[in-house]
Amino acid sequence: MVELVLGTEAAKKMKDVPLSNDVIAGRVADMSCDILDQIVQEIKDSPIRISLQLDESNDVSNMSQLTVYTRYIKDGEIKDEFLFCEALQTTTKAADIFRLLDKFFEKHHIKWEKVGSVCTDDAPAVIGNRSGFAALLKDRVPDFIVKHCVLHRHALAAKMLPPHLKEVLSICVHVVNFIRGRPLNHRVFKLLCEEMGSEHQVLLFHTEVRWLSRGKILTRIAELNDEIAIFLREYQSYFAEKFEDETFILSLSYLADIFSHLNDLNLSMQGMFASNIVCTEKIESFKKKLSLWKRRIQGGSVGSFPILEEKLGDKTISPMLVENIVAHLSHLDTTWQSTFPRIINFQNGFSSPSWQT
Repeated sequence: MVELVLGTEAAKKMKDVPLSNDVIAGRVADMSCDILDQIVQEIKDSPIRISLQLDESNDVSNMSQLTVYTRYIKDGEIKDEFLFCEALQTTTKAADIFRLLDKFFEKHHIKWEKVGSVCTDDAPAVIGNRSGFAALLKDRVPDFIVKHCVLHRHALAAKMLPPHLKEVLSICVHVVNFIRGRPLNHRVFKLLCEEMGSEHQVLLFHTEVRWLSRGKILTRIAELNDEIAIFLREYQSYFAEKFEDETFILSLSYLADIFSHLNDLNLSMQGMFASNIVCTEKIESFKKKLSLWKRRIQGGSVGSFPILEEKLGDKTISPMLVENIVAHLSHLDTTWQSTFPRIINFQNGFSSPSWQT
């Protein structure tokens, strides 16, 4: 390419530049070590104690990886940085997690007293009061704070559904797998959407471990409801009746709306500067919205749910659907009240972390 653009002489000079795999890998390793050294020094120089974020999960090769992020103060500003990722070669017990972190601290001469708070998921190996990572760390730092990740609690609180709505979600997942999971069906459905001039041509997969999955898959299904009904009818699928049933469509529309609201809340609590105070206020605001939405639905108003309002049109919402929606909103309200008590922990004027890896 250099020879074509700049000529033969320039190409000869480019050949003299060392670009072998070993050279590039060495430079990447050197830069990585330099960045880590800078972060370690900034941690040591932080005027207040630091916060840690721990996450233990399996990669595609089924190897358990411990990922650690840190938050600290530099030049009067809050910084979020990736600290390290190391494999847990055998077991993933609290002692293994603590040993790996302790080894890193010892190698880089970081004192445990520098840690003010730790944010984790709800795994017993991490938050156990007697033998968990938190208990082991308290032996080193008695007054540190353990915080359960706000986004993880958000996902748990939003997970449960009443039987009727759970059945609607299950049917949607089956239909997506039937259409999207089979190459021929996927191609035929895509062609059908193109012929009908649809805004979208493909469905989205649902997976439990991706917390924003429900809102996206249900919104896409609601947008392509007519196309799905035609496709299922042509294939004489049992679920074709469901996508022609008004109660099912309205229930689907409500689920798309409520999970879109939950997705928006989840995304608003992510980012470099998401603090415990900000996330707590957003959670409190959402609690009040749940009570407001419930009162509006009981009064026959669906203005807070745009997809449901569009599907409903000039019709009046049925008492059965009102009952199902109110039951779900009441369950959400109860769950969120118990999952998110209004408590804010502080350490040296700095709230414990509520951000997510």
